[in-house]
Amino acid sequence: MAARCSWSRRSWCVPLLLSVSLLGASEGTALAQRFTADLSGTVVDDSGAVLPGATVTLTNEGSRVPRTTVTNEAGFFTFSAAPAATYTLTIELSGFTTAEITGIALQAGDRRSVRTVTLGVSGLSETITVSAETSLTPLTTGEKSATLTARQIEELPIIGTSSAEVLRILPGMTPVTNATTNRPGFTGEVYGINGNGEYQGGGSNNQSAIGNFSGNGTRTQALDITIDGAPGADPGCNCATSVNPNSEFVQEFKVLQSNFGAEHAKGPVAMSVVSKQGGQSFHGAAFANIRDYHLNSNEWFANSIDAEKIKNQFFYPGFTVGGPLVVPKLNENRDKLFFFFGYQYFKQRLDTGFIKSWVPTDAMRQGDFSQAANLGLSGSFVNSVPSGVDGGVIPSSEIDPGGRVLLDLFPQANADANATGGFNYVDNLLVDQNGYQALGRVDANISDSTKLFVRYNMQRETQPFVIGLWWRNGERQVPYPSPIEANNRSDSMTASLTKVFGPSLTNETIFAVTYIDFPNEFTNPESISRQALGYPYSGVFGESDQIPSIDAGSGGPMVFNPGGFDPVLFATKWQVAALNNVTKVFGTHAVKVGFFFEHVTNNQPGNGNSNGNIVLNNTLSHSTGNTFADLLLGRIGSYNEQTQNVLHNIGYNRVEGYAQDSWRLFPNLTVDYGARISFIGPWYDREGQGLLVWDQNRYDPNAPAGAFPGLVWNAIDGSIPTSGVDSSLFVQPRVGVAWDVRGTGATVVRGGFGVFKWHDAQQPFPEAIDLANGVRAFSFNDEPRTLRSLEGLGGGSIVFGGSALDINDDKQPTTYSWSTTVNQKLPWSMNLELSYVGNESRDLMNFDLANLNAVPLGAMLNDPEGNADDYRPRPQYGDLNVYRHSMYQNYHGLQALLTRQTGRFGVTGGYTFSKSLGIRSGDPGGSRTGSEYILDSRQFNYGVLGTDRRHVASIAYNWQLGELQGNRMLNALLGDWQVAGISQFISGAPILGNFDIQGTLADGTPINATQITGSPQVRAQPVVLCDPRDDVPDGFLFNPSCFGPPSPGNNGAYIFPDIRTQAYLNHDLSLMKNIPIGRGDHRLQVRVAAYNVFNHPIRAADQATNLTLNYDQGEQVNADFGRLPEDNKFGRRIVQIALRYTF
Repeated sequence: MAARCSWSRRSWCVPLLLSVSLLGASEGTALAQRFTADLSGTVVDDSGAVLPGATVTLTNEGSRVPRTTVTNEAGFFTFSAAPAATYTLTIELSGFTTAEITGIALQAGDRRSVRTVTLGVSGLSETITVSAETSLTPLTTGEKSATLTARQIEELPIIGTSSAEVLRILPGMTPVTNATTNRPGFTGEVYGINGNGEYQGGGSNNQSAIGNFSGNGTRTQALDITIDGAPGADPGCNCATSVNPNSEFVQEFKVLQSNFGAEHAKGPVAMSVVSKQGGQSFHGAAFANIRDYHLNSNEWFANSIDAEKIKNQFFYPGFTVGGPLVVPKLNENRDKLFFFFGYQYFKQRLDTGFIKSWVPTDAMRQGDFSQAANLGLSGSFVNSVPSGVDGGVIPSSEIDPGGRVLLDLFPQANADANATGGFNYVDNLLVDQNGYQALGRVDANISDSTKLFVRYNMQRETQPFVIGLWWRNGERQVPYPSPIEANNRSDSMTASLTKVFGPSLTNETIFAVTYIDFPNEFTNPESISRQALGYPYSGVFGESDQIPSIDAGSGGPMVFNPGGFDPVLFATKWQVAALNNVTKVFGTHAVKVGFFFEHVTNNQPGNGNSNGNIVLNNTLSHSTGNTFADLLLGRIGSYNEQTQNVLHNIGYNRVEGYAQDSWRLFPNLTVDYGARISFIGPWYDREGQGLLVWDQNRYDPNAPAGAFPGLVWNAIDGSIPTSGVDSSLFVQPRVGVAWDVRGTGATVVRGGFGVFKWHDAQQPFPEAIDLANGVRAFSFNDEPRTLRSLEGLGGGSIVFGGSALDINDDKQPTTYSWSTTVNQKLPWSMNLELSYVGNESRDLMNFDLANLNAVPLGAMLNDPEGNADDYRPRPQYGDLNVYRHSMYQNYHGLQALLTRQTGRFGVTGGYTFSKSLGIRSGDPGGSRTGSEYILDSRQFNYGVLGTDRRHVASIAYNWQLGELQGNRMLNALLGDWQVAGISQFISGAPILGNFDIQGTLADGTPINATQITGSPQVRAQPVVLCDPRDDVPDGFLFNPSCFGPPSPGNNGAYIFPDIRTQAYLNHDLSLMKNIPIGRGDHRLQVRVAAYNVFNHPIRAADQATNLTLNYDQGEQVNADFGRLPEDNKFGRRIVQIALRYTF
């Protein structure tokens, strides 16, 4: 761009940045999402002439705190930076009637207008009062957004206490589903600080909406959240809501979805949450939510194997209280200080979900595989008698001592494979993940023109991991020998000061900070110690005592955890932000300018495989055909290991400014236009060595390997910043239009365009620190080697791999967003919103197509089991990943929203018809083994994205039955009931990848990457023989005969026709009884809710059975390939009982 500045050098170019910041502010920041609102209007007389000098008072209906202004020469008034609340607006002018509008709900980030208010001439003191209408969507700006209030959230049957569960009822918000099951990755069943966890019973191992929703087709990393303006997401992976939007503490929940104004920093899709506040009277609640396995139905799979119910339990007690903060001689009128406090405890006994895998039998552990074919095991890699082994029994003299130790790491068989669909290990473990959350807020009405509030949120939890840290590789991964435990915490604070200098000038200053800590350590380190277990090998580098991970390959079982536990694998993060907004009214223009600063740090050790990661391969020449036998013999197929992990202490800074004008061009036409100007600093190394960059001009093909030619970093060249690349100046224009067609609000056309620059999550930047800090990595793929052969290789003449950034890449992800919306009022207080929403995202980080030193296509066709390092174009290196912002994607969707928000019956119905296309590798829902791609072109990688769901529909409803008049006893039984529900439909997920193609060709050639493509980095793909969507047999997802084997040098297709998994359908229902207690607002509510109320199981394809191509001598031998099985289903009804007392 036009200007460059390095954030990571000592000079921060402060004079230049401050001068730029006077013009504008930020994108994708951790704070600058607005949580206050603006209200404007024009006052006229009966003839339509404007009325200057009218007194306009805006009064908070909860706290009764007023704000006053006067209309200017154009009869125009504006209230800026009003806290989200419900207000009464009063307009007075001598000689005219007084107008009063009650129930004006101002929501976070709103720019609402009461349009034109007419005052009639009167000689009497008259007041005309009307009630404002409440709308889920804005009608006076061009932005595409939706807001739900605390009451609406409270009445919906959400299963947990996260307000983010309501995302599923909004058009454009597509759940990222769990692999081929197509069930949402986030259900709200578990409350957690760290978004990843063991719980699988709800569908996935994610405890956060962040990372599990795609907003209008964008990457999950593009979705963010702020709580009262403070950051709520984990800045590392952007996959955790570390400051949870607890529904008991939330006043409103807003989702900004498309082309919103320049005053907003987050984007392209962001959640903005406002916490509750106190008022002039005391209000509060005491509540408890209970879920117990005794009330639930059993999981379908558990029933099929006659297993007991999964014994998980959830108990969430808590309370809230708010009101005037009574201080003697200071707040005696209860109009100066107000408070709100909430606390909730989370007692959670979670289940891991069913592990369905294969483990060695006692006989196999002793070398006896003679009965392997008779055990009913479904995994083709473990159910055969090993070839080359006389009678299937391995002599003890041939057993590798290390292989024996590793084989014993697998748990004991506990199931009859003939009764479980082919698995001899089936389990569902229970773990306790308890925690609590507390939030306190104080609002101070310092004067009529000065308002202050401070909010603090704290969360604590103890989080266990019994299978694997953070992530889990499907149902096949078995428990690790030692559990991991983390005492997680998050702390968040916001302070906001608003000063009104006059009728036309308002200033708002905000400061926020969030702290996160995830310390992870093994609870039984002896059980994973090489020395304690007697494992005889130290590995390539010998720097870790932790046992190597084991992957049986081809969808087989695995025992896995990364390295980095020395002894604690921690993650500590700080997010500090400050902003200032100034609003000035000129005529019918409301002009805003603002400044924003943000500082983010993410400090944690690397988690590379310093312990080593073994992958078995039963297609290589040295294999017996049975991977358990291979492991016992010490025969492996792929391996990677690195030296000890180093600290990845990274951070970034950002300074931004913005300018925006909201111009009421005509009484029924408002135009918003503005821009943000941003210096967005890339991640930099806070330890001072610097991130590595690749400079092709410095590469010397004749240099020795240890010189690392072409790689450079700050410690060896001070001209390179510690971020590796410089910052650039980015400009993001925004424009929006709202046209009230008839001037009555019945038909409103809105739309606009915006450019949104958002910051990268931490990956893959920490990897670029390693090589400069002495980390060395070794790997090979699909080569016939042994455990013994790895010993001490790190001290020899091997070459090392590494990661770096491109020295010429100073980009950040950018989304160009646009929409057109028509809002139409309908009879019965209904509102219909029809929208076309589109966007294009560019400069996305390319996580997978990065290997600059991959073996070229075809290079190893004549030596498929040779040493891959001998064929690399740069002999000084192994795999050399050079990461660039080189990916792109687009989205087009029709979105419909039907709402009714008044009276006893409310409904919100949403529907989205859309398509998401782009470069697939690196997309969170994309290829399972995308790291193997090196072909960066539309021919090989452009297609339907893994997050694409063609049809997504939902309906949420709430019906209050009311009182029965005339008979008090009858009313006590049958009156004051309330019914609410949510139904959701998600069409099938696209099936991507290569179906884990395996086996042999007609001539016996093994099917693997090197044999077929001549490169271990380019995987083998099946040949598409016909359109698999045609002539689909009954009970199948696609026509399996449309796929055939590739041949050496003739690989198959990378982009398949659009074939899909099964759809997802779910219904939740709640029944509530509201019992008035005494006089006033005291009420007891008893609620019973059922999630998946009809106990409807969803059929799902099993990856290893139904989506695996297995060839024997060129013939496809997996009869279940493509089948949607009847015996693999998931789902259960979950029942929750809730008691709630309010006053």
